[in-house]
Amino acid sequence: IPTNLSFSLWQVINAWLSQAVATALELATTIAGNSPIGVRAAKQAMRAGLDTDLAAGLDIEDDAWAVVAFSPDRAEGVRAFAERRRPHWPEPVT
Repeated sequence: IPTNLSFSLWQVINAWLSQAVATALELATTIAGNSPIGVRAAKQAMRAGLDTDLAAGLDIEDDAWAVVAFSPDRAEGVRAFAERRRPHWPEPVT
């Protein structure tokens, strides 16, 4: 590979990686702004449902929904929506 082609390839790779990192950080920031209980339940459901069939996946999702639906985070989310403000989650994301 000629040196100038090699340098150009590295420029393309570096630009792509920079954009990938920026996009990942933007997504992580968005996720971190959501309900900690909801994020935790979603992550657990995704892990548990990864290699299951549809029926088992739906059961896992239903269990995760039940955890979130009756949580303090849900109540705060509803209050924040009604009051047109950002929610202040009762516990931090872990």
